[in-house]
Amino acid sequence: MAHFDFIETLPAPPEAVWPFLTDPALMNRWSLASVEGVSEGDGGGFDTVGARRQVRLRFGPRTERLNEVIFDADPPRRIEYRVIPNAFVRAHRGEITLSPAPEGSMLRWVVEMEFSLAPFDALATRIVLPDLRRSLGLMRDVVAGAKPPPTPASRKTSPIDETYVLPALLNEAEATLAAQRDLAAEYEQKGDPKRWFTKLYAITTECMIEAFLARAVLHRGWLLRLIPLFHAYYVDNIRRFTGELPGSPEAHWEKALRRTHAGDAASQLLQGIRMGMIAHIEDDLPRTLARVYVDHYADKCEYRRFMADYLLLGPILEEPASRMLPLLPRELLPWRFRIAEAMTPDVVRRLVRIRDGYDVPGRRLDAFGRGERIASLMLEERRRIG
Repeated sequence: MAHFDFIETLPAPPEAVWPFLTDPALMNRWSLASVEGVSEGDGGGFDTVGARRQVRLRFGPRTERLNEVIFDADPPRRIEYRVIPNAFVRAHRGEITLSPAPEGSMLRWVVEMEFSLAPFDALATRIVLPDLRRSLGLMRDVVAGAKPPPTPASRKTSPIDETYVLPALLNEAEATLAAQRDLAAEYEQKGDPKRWFTKLYAITTECMIEAFLARAVLHRGWLLRLIPLFHAYYVDNIRRFTGELPGSPEAHWEKALRRTHAGDAASQLLQGIRMGMIAHIEDDLPRTLARVYVDHYADKCEYRRFMADYLLLGPILEEPASRMLPLLPRELLPWRFRIAEAMTPDVVRRLVRIRDGYDVPGRRLDAFGRGERIASLMLEERRRIG
């Protein structure tokens, strides 16, 4: 884990310095790393929760693209951001605080960064640390004499306090997990090929609850609200497919569940998991994101506020595959998959899975955007009905 902690005195008040720390166009006047704004956050601007930017960071002979998202912000005093984990970065947290000082502002910038390969930590200390130091020196010159903007650039959004409802939401999530484990045990006892995906689904819920308990996301109520709604869509379709409920399952689950029962045991395992995952990500995920937002948060914030939490869930939702692996019969796995799992680090395993046919991180990102469009249509319909 690379750890940087800088303190710098800047010759301008915090309100004047703030835009230079948050506006990509102004950041490029002092940063040796290139910064590009991707999308604004809740309330507009790049200094609010959910805003995204891309940073091109020189790392030895190569340049790495890092996708950053604003995790929390209190303009013009504090901003916390995260690099979304990828093949290069395993974990990251950055925090910048500004406080008044006799000379103008006191800036503290803390960065914690864990790389996918241990040698990169030492390399980062040797390369990234001096670049960041030089950048801060350039910032001191750039902000000298800067005045606060006539209209503050910050668009601080009110915190969403759901402390009072979290115990009830956690109870509901844990009851959902128990129901999912019971369903997986039911199919295990029958030797039903649906047992593989139902196990994976339960493990995914388990990981989401662990993320809540570990405070891995900012909006913990939002995270817990997703769980029972995911489950409701999923179980309703399974029970319709088996005839336990009247009516036909939705088309995406009909296709996935039929593939689960097709072919030999190896095909049932692999296609059952793959097609169930696709059904969830392509259809259930965006509509669940939309419904949770519309039903609980539309009057409090914009949909994009949850972008940071959603992206940070990505690595957490890769954990179920690792936990599931020891439960799978090795003889049913393709040889290339077994070799990759046994001999390569996590980053290579992840890339092998993506190349194997379905880009899970990419499709999850697309699902968030589709959820926003669904939410807009739902709100428009509600306004029309009155």
